[in-house]
Amino acid sequence: RLWPFRGDGSRSNFVLVRGGSGFGKTDLSVCLLDLCASMGHYVRYVAVGRKPTDYIRVLHDIWGRNDPNRARSPLAQQLPLGPEAELDKVLTESKDPVTLYTTFRRALADLSKKKPVTIVLDEFGTKMSEENFWVVWGNLLVPLSERDMERVNVILALGNDESAQFRY
Repeated sequence: RLWPFRGDGSRSNFVLVRGGSGFGKTDLSVCLLDLCASMGHYVRYVAVGRKPTDYIRVLHDIWGRNDPNRARSPLAQQLPLGPEAELDKVLTESKDPVTLYTTFRRALADLSKKKPVTIVLDEFGTKMSEENFWVVWGNLLVPLSERDMERVNVILALGNDESAQFRY
């Protein structure tokens, strides 16, 4: 799992990096992601807040099929999720968040059997409605605590203004 720096010796696969603008949340998140890459994880950096986002777009961005940055940085390379035909079909045809996220989580869990997966979601709530935020929260971030997702790690960078907006 991710960081063994808790007093009770347990590890967490969900890290929240929260703070004001200009305090280095992105820098810290990318450094953690780089560390995970050097430890052999599949890694994926997603700047969620750079464009308007809904709960479907978040999955496309995490998978990274159409990311122009993937050729420039190993931190932005597409995740090799499979089976691609099933995932492609669900991402293209379904609008049901339960179906979408169940299929996506299964693909992440299967991928993590080979080696751990670490994902940074930066600027997470900047351009996302409260409804979409809670769909992603409940269908992707909360299930990370379950046994079948223990080798999938998420670093969520959330500004103070965003965290106040969503009252998590």
